[in-house]
Amino acid sequence: MTWAKLISKADKIVCTSLVTSYYHRNDSMVTKITHPQVENNPIFHFCRKKLTKASDVKKKINLKKFSNYHIFHGLIYCISIGELTVEKCNYYYFTGNPVRYLLLLVYAFFPSSIQKKIWHFYQRIK
Repeated sequence: MTWAKLISKADKIVCTSLVTSYYHRNDSMVTKITHPQVENNPIFHFCRKKLTKASDVKKKINLKKFSNYHIFHGLIYCISIGELTVEKCNYYYFTGNPVRYLLLLVYAFFPSSIQKKIWHFYQRIK
C-alpha cells in the first residue's frame, strides 16, 4: 500500500507491465501462486477511497490509472479461464483507459467457451 499512498500524493506515475509477486499478510510470504483479484483488490479499494477526497483532476486520473493497472491483471486472468463478466469490467475505470475498457466490455459478452478459445488462440500466436 506504500506505493498507492505515494501515487495519491504524486503528479505522475509510471508502471511496468511486469507483475513480479503478490504479498500475503496471513503468512508474511511473497508468492506468485495466487491469482490477481478483481473484486477484492486492495489497491482498487484504496484508490476509490482516495478518489472521493482528491480535488485535483490530474491526481484523480493518476489514481484511476494506477487502479486500472492492478485490476487489469485480474481481468486478464478471468479471460484466461473464461470468467470475464460485465460486473468485473466495472472495476476498471473507463476514464483511465477508454479503449481498453471498451475492448474488455465487448470481450465480456462472449460466452465462457469462446473467451477461452480466443485466449488460447492468442497465446499460440503470441
